[in-house]
Amino acid sequence: MKLLPVPRTAATIATLVGGTLAGPDRLVAAVAGIDEADAESLVFLDHGAAPEGAGVLLCRAPWAGRTCILVAD
Repeated sequence: MKLLPVPRTAATIATLVGGTLAGPDRLVAAVAGIDEADAESLVFLDHGAAPEGAGVLLCRAPWAGRTCILVAD
């Protein structure tokens, strides 16, 4: 897990990466792998199941009931 120097909202990160926020805005304090994610983590999801503990997913398609930053690549 890599802590961010300053926590950011999912909406702010979406703007920075050129993505779109889907779901409620949340605070992101770290970037984490799937196996170490917590409620304040951003996790990149290329395929497979979304981790239960991750607060925000960086992915290509929205996941129902989850906060996602949608990106093309």
